[in-house]
Amino acid sequence: MMATIENWNNLNFSEVFEIYPLLGTELIWLIFVVVYWIYWHFKIGKLENNDYENIRKEVDSNNDRHQ
Repeated sequence: MMATIENWNNLNFSEVFEIYPLLGTELIWLIFVVVYWIYWHFKIGKLENNDYENIRKEVDSNNDRHQ
């Protein structure tokens, strides 16, 4: 049995939900994913900046000891 819709004029959403759950929530999921993606980039950027700052401090302290 194929999951197709033959008559779009008399569409019964209860039948569509059996085939495709969460119908109509695509925009909500898209917004959630974009917000999470932006958050992730800022969080990773902050963590990398902290790592680079720690490395820079370590290199600077090593240079001070050698002088």
